[in-house]
Amino acid sequence: MRACAATLSGFLLAAGGLALPSPSTAQTSIANPMTYAATVVTDIRIGTHRFHNAVVTLTFVGSANDITPAVDGQGQPIPSVYCSGGPWFYWLTKGSARVKVESQASVTTAHLADGQVFVALDACNGGIGFGSYVGQNGLEPAYPLAFTVGTAEVVAITSGLWSPAFMTGDAWSCIGYPPNGAGNLKGNGLCAAPDSYPLQSDAGEVFFYQLYNVTTPSGTIYSNHNGSLNRGTFAIRAGGSE
Repeated sequence: MRACAATLSGFLLAAGGLALPSPSTAQTSIANPMTYAATVVTDIRIGTHRFHNAVVTLTFVGSANDITPAVDGQGQPIPSVYCSGGPWFYWLTKGSARVKVESQASVTTAHLADGQVFVALDACNGGIGFGSYVGQNGLEPAYPLAFTVGTAEVVAITSGLWSPAFMTGDAWSCIGYPPNGAGNLKGNGLCAAPDSYPLQSDAGEVFFYQLYNVTTPSGTIYSNHNGSLNRGTFAIRAGGSE
């Protein structure tokens, strides 16, 4: 593990110059599909109802052919602060996303509007999961749900998004990641509350909460890698079944 590195922060280090795909380019007609699915126990709000300690599964179906390096405003792969060469940062922006919430013997599902969530990979620092075009930076690499350390870090650095895999790691739903800053990014040691940054769905606005953190004596999050106390799973499967 690169203890000094900030997983997924490379997306944000160049966020001001990113050529972000327009939501209108999102596609639900997918060739050669892959399914990316993350599961975690956490709090989530859909519409006006907040679920506490629910089993939340976020699923994204997209084509591996559409995985591309994250690029800057000149169309060049974003360089890493910590790793030479590259590219290191990849995303899958085209596809369909769904949230399933299991709580107190009931199941609630919500299909997210296209163009909000992308599959994210930081192959330098070892981060993998889902990012979104919301939040205080307009681009959040670890919200609604991303993973660091554990086998998630190993897969992120080795096989990435292209091969079937099952992994576990520390689960982040962090608006403002990395909380402790990285490079020229300045963090305040916290993740912002998501309530001002809704994800739109057919069941109402959706908000993921980060409840369980490892904190310092001053109350800030311990580190960009090990600061989340929650754990979850992330799976990559061939085929398009949600």
